[in-house]
Amino acid sequence: MTTLSTAPDMVSGGDVLVRVDLPRRLPAADVTVRLNGDDVTEVFRPAADGRSLLGLVTGLADGENALVAEGGRAGTADVTVVNHAVGGPIFSGPQQMPFACTTHEWGLVPADGGPCSAATEVAYQYRTDYGAFQPLPPGDTRPDDLVETTTSTGERVPYIVRVETGTINRAVYELAVLDDPATAGPDPWTDEPGWNERLVYTYGGGCRSGYHQGTATGGVMQDLHLSQGYAVASSTLNVNNTNCNDVVSAETTMMVKEHVIEQIGVPLHTIGWGASGGAMQQYEIAQNYPGLLDGITPTMSFPDATTYFIGADDCRVLLRPYLNAHDFTDEQKEAISGYAEWETCDVQHAGRPGRLDPEDCDPAIPEAWRYDAESNPDGARCSIYDGMRNIFGVDPATGFARRPHDNVGVQYGLEALDDGVITTEQFLALNEGIGGYDIDMNWTPERVEGDIAAIEAAYSTGRTTTGAGGLATVPIIDARPYLDLEANFHDSVRSFSMRDRLVKANGHADNQVILRAHASVYDDVEREFLAQMDAWLTALGEDRSSAPAAVKVLRAKPDDLVDACWTEDGTKIEEPATYSGEGRCNELFPPHSGPRIAAGGPLSDDVWKCQLMPVDPAGYEVPFTAAEAERLRAIFPDGVCDWSQPSVGFQPLAGTWLSFADAPQPGEG
Repeated sequence: MTTLSTAPDMVSGGDVLVRVDLPRRLPAADVTVRLNGDDVTEVFRPAADGRSLLGLVTGLADGENALVAEGGRAGTADVTVVNHAVGGPIFSGPQQMPFACTTHEWGLVPADGGPCSAATEVAYQYRTDYGAFQPLPPGDTRPDDLVETTTSTGERVPYIVRVETGTINRAVYELAVLDDPATAGPDPWTDEPGWNERLVYTYGGGCRSGYHQGTATGGVMQDLHLSQGYAVASSTLNVNNTNCNDVVSAETTMMVKEHVIEQIGVPLHTIGWGASGGAMQQYEIAQNYPGLLDGITPTMSFPDATTYFIGADDCRVLLRPYLNAHDFTDEQKEAISGYAEWETCDVQHAGRPGRLDPEDCDPAIPEAWRYDAESNPDGARCSIYDGMRNIFGVDPATGFARRPHDNVGVQYGLEALDDGVITTEQFLALNEGIGGYDIDMNWTPERVEGDIAAIEAAYSTGRTTTGAGGLATVPIIDARPYLDLEANFHDSVRSFSMRDRLVKANGHADNQVILRAHASVYDDVEREFLAQMDAWLTALGEDRSSAPAAVKVLRAKPDDLVDACWTEDGTKIEEPATYSGEGRCNELFPPHSGPRIAAGGPLSDDVWKCQLMPVDPAGYEVPFTAAEAERLRAIFPDGVCDWSQPSVGFQPLAGTWLSFADAPQPGEG
């Protein structure tokens, strides 16, 4: 007896899809299944394989439930199912409060099931001959402009999409799948020709602290996927700009996916899909909660949500105001920041929400709820760390979430100095005046010191991806349109930072493919790598050998799936993707860096607090006078960063599928 929709100890919503495998000579009619002693055999029907029974068991009690299958002389099989509320949580810990419900903005009707719960609604959309989705009119008459589509498995069907909307884990979820309402529709027992038995789970971008339910999912009305027969699912809590907490996102993915399986059946595989903050979630979930996503396609990627803000807030809070107030050319500013264009720092980062700022709340959060150091010190703090207090813990001195940020010993502009782009005077003055920021993101003349407990948590819990855990064996296609020269913060170095982390953790990054393309042809690239990921996962699923997962994932990779780039005219160039090596792709799409890499930091860009070494004026590419050397030592009295060493507080990943259920409630410290 096996639970198919989710792990037996992580069931939610009072129902679970169960398979009972039958011995060769046991007739299905001789099997009885009981739930907590009550006969539930009637919900079981023969599966397509003819040797098992499938049943959607409902009526589970909260907590533990005993499921027992009896087969006469064949004996019994049993499983203990632990049921949780459909409103959650399961492993993410105490739910965030206060929390603004937005189901009314979706037009959903409130229902029982916990805060922000709503009744499930089903609607049908169809694809027109002019390439739009429209509501399917009621009745049997089909619109004249309805088109057909051919799925990836070769089925020709009307392009009609069943769209289900409801609430799970305080999130609004959506599920879309090709389904002709005139047929029986997909379910765990029935093959629907419109569904290719594959699921795409989409993730939305951005990164904010939460406190509200959200008004958008990662998007399910995706022609690229639906037209080929993929089911597509997502939820509002899989959008980082709603709640930048990958543990909540993973939990919601698990719960929504459980519901999807109970509705339409078990997919052959699930593909993660999403850009920017959606890419962060894929990398984080694949590492920390392996098995939810069988393959990931992070686009315009960042390795994770937290280390991105090391450089982003160096730029926004420290470098930008300093460099703009002093006599630096744009070339010098670019060299110090590491970006291809100074506007990336000066405009892009400056114009975006300050995700570390506790007062930078989403407009959905009422003013009366919000933290203000003077007028509402106990209000909701909208920093991402306060949004992840279950993970990072609380500083008893402040009552606020611990924060890992640190810039002690960082020599801003080190590469620019060594390359002769800035003078020793500019370098010294910059590092004398750069300062830091306090817990409320106010600039301070002193540099910021990271909370060691927060740094340890960042590594050990997987908030900082290291390439370990599930990332060692999951298929990865990391793709991006090249935006470095467009002053866009989705810079291409991020793909290489993740590759460097994978190599450090596993000795190789052969399960990651990097694709770069001119923005004008990127849509065609997406279609190609979707097909390649599907082929990769199909081959992997067909490998029934006992070989290690790391071996199987590499031998399943399609031979033609290699690092590549696409020119503006669509020409594909296949060559290994390297950060600093030669090649046509790097000529066309050169990667740049960021403030910490430009300060001498590693390509992995994952050091929260550097270990220090004594200042050595002789170790620079340019000479310092005796007076300048003395000044340098005064700026860094405890030493400068030794980037060859791991971060202070570095911890190996403590494991996967970590639970934060025992995190303290707000106010408990």
